[in-house]
Amino acid sequence: MAKNLNSQTNEETFRRFVEIKKKADVIKVVFGKDGKAVVILKNEIDEDYSNEESSNENMKLDGSIISLEFAPLTKGIRISNIPQGPFLDDIRRIFSNKSIGGDPITDMMLDTKNGIANVYFEKTS
Repeated sequence: MAKNLNSQTNEETFRRFVEIKKKADVIKVVFGKDGKAVVILKNEIDEDYSNEESSNENMKLDGSIISLEFAPLTKGIRISNIPQGPFLDDIRRIFSNKSIGGDPITDMMLDTKNGIANVYFEKTS
């Protein structure tokens, strides 16, 4: 999660900034509200490096000091807003697709009534 982004910063500039500062390939950037963005990395970064304080002068971009926080490592995710239908195989195919950062899935639980799925992976990421 990136915070304190300047509203004038474009995706390509921000993507390159993260790749240079964190030495990791960026798969996707999703801009949110209030100067926030979600950054999906292709490869994991060094655990010690990910815990370093990132909100300092060397994280300045377009006049703002960017703060990067990393999600805790986990083996599972929850997906919501799944439309009704036979989508279990689609979910498995998407989240195990290595070309978009997926990994082998060990278990899935789908609640079709509420449109929620829990997906569990072989590896922690």
